[in-house]
Amino acid sequence: HDIIGSEVFCNGMKYGSVVDVYSLNANDIYVIKKIDNEEILIPAVHEFIESIDVHKKVLVLKPGKDSYEEDED
Repeated sequence: HDIIGSEVFCNGMKYGSVVDVYSLNANDIYVIKKIDNEEILIPAVHEFIESIDVHKKVLVLKPGKDSYEEDED
């Protein structure tokens, strides 16, 4: 996948990088290692992804960082 190694930004700040991609039937899932080294899974769908530039290796998440945090409950 060309997206692996891309820098990830959210709300104008570096959020992490794409370290893997899971190809599922419905859509791909991006494995993002955040700057604090926590890994999260983000579906490769328009609800979460604002833009992707595979040539510049940049992925921008839609604004709203709170929606990307794990729910501990």
